[in-house]
Amino acid sequence: MDPVKSPQQLIFVLADPKVLLGMLLLIIYIISYMRALTQLDLSYVLPVTSIGYVVMMLLAVTFLHERVSLTRWLGVFSIVVGVGFVASGPPATSHISETSE
Repeated sequence: MDPVKSPQQLIFVLADPKVLLGMLLLIIYIISYMRALTQLDLSYVLPVTSIGYVVMMLLAVTFLHERVSLTRWLGVFSIVVGVGFVASGPPATSHISETSE
């Protein structure tokens, strides 16, 4: 892909529906991630977001017909097992309910 050489090319690229959809999905992800961080423990949120690696690999195999080595599948399996361990544990902090006076 050629680099963008002028402001007009940049505007043309940013107006592409696929790029706009990608930016919208990124904004939705960031908002939901920040919301999760305000309500849950960081030790729970970070491992759960690593599920994205699993989803991306499954999408690559399904839609892009990529070959994935056994080593990478074992890596994905270890991510799933790690997320399972973290999700099954109790929360490390207790939330204090805020009351208005």
